[in-house]
This record gives sequence, structure tokens and C-alpha cells, in this order.
Amino acid sequence: MRNCSFRTRIECSAPTDISGDTEEERRVYRHFEKLLSDRDAFVASTRKALEASRPGFIKYLSDRGLDEREISYCCLYALGLKGGEVGHYMKDARHYHVSSSIRAKLGLGPNDTNLSIFIRDLADNPTL
Repeated sequence: MRNCSFRTRIECSAPTDISGDTEEERRVYRHFEKLLSDRDAFVASTRKALEASRPGFIKYLSDRGLDEREISYCCLYALGLKGGEVGHYMKDARHYHVSSSIRAKLGLGPNDTNLSIFIRDLADNPTL
């Protein structure tokens, strides 16, 4: 599933017909839809989950001088989004510039590695 786009993963995991589901499943699905539609809440909840499950990840980013917006981008990269998907989700036409700033602060050159893969691997690193 790692090679699928974020949107595809959401669409594949979300029920298409919830009419026969239980009330609890409908409630969870409505909450899921609301969370995805509210970017700030979704990014904040993602960051909170990463801080709880991988506390060294956020600290590593902060220690390298990333600002809050850049850390938010990294949280979305950690979920498996690619650069264009992050920019689209954040409604930011400047996503290339933000990603370039992240790369520079992490010590990556423009051709070193794919940023989304680097961030996913970083988030999965148990030694952080």
C-alpha cells in the first residue's frame, strides 16, 4: 500500500456504502471525513500521534531548526504522502520551496534522496 497515493489509500480504506453499517461505524466514518476536511486538526492529530509513538522524530526535526509548518509537512510525509500530495493537501503552491527548505535543514542536497522516503525512514527509525 506504500506505493499508492494518499487519496487512493483513503478511498480504499473508507466504506463506499455505509447504509448497512452499524451506527458506531457510521459515527467513526463521519468523524474520519470531518478530520480529513479540517487540515489543521488532521495535521495536529497526526503530529500528536507521532509525538506519542515516535517522540524522537519530532525532536530530531526541531533540533535541526525546522519550523512548525515544516514539521507539519514532515508529519504528512511520515504518513506516506509525496511532495505534490502534501502541497495539494496543505493548499500550498509553494510546497516545492518548503520541501527545499526542509531538505537544506536536514542536510540533504537536491539529488541526495527522495524527501518523502527519507522522512518515512526517519519516522520509522527506532533509535530516535
